[in-house]
Amino acid sequence: MDHRTIWIVYAAVFGLLIGSFLNVVISRLAVVDWRERGSLGGRSACPNCGHHITWYENIPLLSWLALRGRCRGCQQRISLQYPLVEAGTSLAWLAVALAADSVADLVTGVIFLTLLIPISVIDLKLRIIPDELNTAIIWLGFACSLGFGPRPRFLGHQWWWVEVLASALGASIFLLLPYLLTKRGGMGFGDVKLVLGLGAFLGAPVAVGLFAGFLAGLVPSIYLIATRGLAKGRKSAIPFGPFLAMGGAFGWFFGPQILDAYLRIGA
Repeated sequence: MDHRTIWIVYAAVFGLLIGSFLNVVISRLAVVDWRERGSLGGRSACPNCGHHITWYENIPLLSWLALRGRCRGCQQRISLQYPLVEAGTSLAWLAVALAADSVADLVTGVIFLTLLIPISVIDLKLRIIPDELNTAIIWLGFACSLGFGPRPRFLGHQWWWVEVLASALGASIFLLLPYLLTKRGGMGFGDVKLVLGLGAFLGAPVAVGLFAGFLAGLVPSIYLIATRGLAKGRKSAIPFGPFLAMGGAFGWFFGPQILDAYLRIGA
C-alpha cells in the first residue's frame, strides 16, 4: 500500500471519529441562549432518559446501526443527525485527502470543512451560528493561511498575505451592507462573521465561494415562492449559513481553478 493510499484511509477513519465529536459540539452549542450552552467535556448521555453512553455505544456509524437507531436505555429514537454528521465528516476528510497536494493543504482543508459542518447543522436547527464557531473559523483561517505561507490558491505570491486580509475583509463588507440595509431583517450578523472566516481560509477564491453559495440559496427561495406565492415565499425564513458553507467548500475545491480561468478570459 503506497503512502497516498494510507493517507486517504487514515483521513476517512479519523473523519469518522471527528464526526462523532462534532455531534457533541452540535448538541451542546445548539441552544439559543449562550448561557445555557454546555461544556464540551464530560460524558455523553441520552437527552430523553439520561442514560450514559458507553464506549461501545459510541462507535461512529456502527453503534447507531447496531442499536437500530434507538437509545439502549429508553428505546427513544436517535436522530439521523448523528450518523449523517459522522459519515459526512468522513467523506469531507476523504475528499480533502484526495484533492490536497501538500500537508499544508490537507491540514487547512480538513480544519475548514470540519468547522463548516457544525455551523451548517446548528444554523439549520436554530437559525443561529454560535460565536464560538465563528471565532474559531476566523482565527484558524488566518492562522492556516498566513502560517503555512503562499499556496497555489492565492493569486500572487509576493503580496499573498495582503490578498488574504483584503479577501476576508471584502467578503464580510459585501454581506455587511445588506445586513445593515435590511435593518437586520434579512441575513444575520453571524453570516457576516462567517464569510470573514471563509475569506481568511480561501483568499481571492472566496468570490467563487460566495457566488456558489448565493446560487445554492436561490433554489429553496424559488421553491418557496413557487409553492407559497410571492408574498409568503419572500417572508419565509431560510437559514443562509448552510448555503454559505456549501459555497465555501466549493470555493476550496474549485475556486482557484475557476477564478484563474475567469481572469484568463478577461485578460
